[in-house]
Amino acid sequence: MAEYYTSMIRRLLTLLIVCLSAAFGSCRAIAPRSASISLIAESPQSLPVRFINRLILVDVRIDGREPVSFLLDTGSDVTVVDRRLRDVLALKPESSAVARGAGGTVNTTFMRGRSLDVGPLHVEDPVFLILDLASFDEITNTRVGGILGLDSLDRFALRIDYPARRVEIGRSGVFPIANECQCAFRKKENLYGIDINIGDSDPVSVLVDTGMSGSLSLEFNEAARRGVNADPNRRSEWRVGVGGGSASQVTNIPWVTFGSHSIPRVELVLAKPAGLFAGAIGGGLLRFFQLTLDFGAGVASVSDEPTSGLDLSYSNTTGARLDFRYEWIRDGIRVESVRAGTPASKAGLRAGELITSVDGQSIRSVGMRRVRELFTYSADSTQWTVSAKTGDTVRTLILNDRGAPAQGSPR
Repeated sequence: MAEYYTSMIRRLLTLLIVCLSAAFGSCRAIAPRSASISLIAESPQSLPVRFINRLILVDVRIDGREPVSFLLDTGSDVTVVDRRLRDVLALKPESSAVARGAGGTVNTTFMRGRSLDVGPLHVEDPVFLILDLASFDEITNTRVGGILGLDSLDRFALRIDYPARRVEIGRSGVFPIANECQCAFRKKENLYGIDINIGDSDPVSVLVDTGMSGSLSLEFNEAARRGVNADPNRRSEWRVGVGGGSASQVTNIPWVTFGSHSIPRVELVLAKPAGLFAGAIGGGLLRFFQLTLDFGAGVASVSDEPTSGLDLSYSNTTGARLDFRYEWIRDGIRVESVRAGTPASKAGLRAGELITSVDGQSIRSVGMRRVRELFTYSADSTQWTVSAKTGDTVRTLILNDRGAPAQGSPR
């Protein structure tokens, strides 16, 4: 896990303050605009993407050239081209700029190209901010040529299905959204966020940041207001960002709630004050869901149930812990690890097994929310019968607050 934390991208262009230094000195200004942005298809279309280390890379064509990998970043309000591509693409200078990020301030420029194409998305005379993105190559295991920001996307709607590793783009209103899946969607200038609750505290608005591989970040003052402080037993960790890197303090929080979802044991990065939102939610949490962001309609939703793995330690009403890590897949929940000496371990649950049913009902029919209720909240049950499958062998196990040996025979 330490490698993941070290390589996690801290919120990148959510920290960005763009200034036209030639005309306005250090004051905030609006970036030059592209001539036109359009979709060439009426129905939703998939984008050419790859999911790597909880980040999304998308193939982008600039001026009709061969595709280049860009980071899809809803935390950036501008589109960026890596400094190494600037001369290769023969972009035209537009104006001077200053970018202020996690590692400091960078003097740079806006430049203009002839076209940008991503699947059905077409941009005429696109404007790019030029930044050095070489440090992101190691994190994504590929050469990152740029960042696709909201200036190219915010008239449309995105559906990002992390478990299915698919991203679709369409016109505003094209994706149906169930009321129970909606989140409070906040727009602050050119960026978008949702409301979350940390524990039992009041809601706080955080940026939706697909360009951050971590789970959650929050400003120091906002965290302190909610009784959250840095873990003194954890060292500060280095994170990549604009202007270089920065050391960040990290802690764990028991629960985070957004929409209808409550996610336990979430890692939180404590950050310096950084602009419009009090923090950011990134791929570390979003990767369990299908996320719909309809920028044109101002609506956001998160799928009704997580569809991938959560690191959960469920407690029953007596406070005892089952303690096993699993991944939610199509046919059930696959056990990734079982902590020694816990009720799950004493019951004989093993890493690699697939739990296909609980109390006689299939996991898929029970659903993630009900499984959590059974294992955590249910007042009338502190014991569950589960079917655990390895290959063609199925065992029946009894899980309870004390642990119990396997019951029944393999079949």
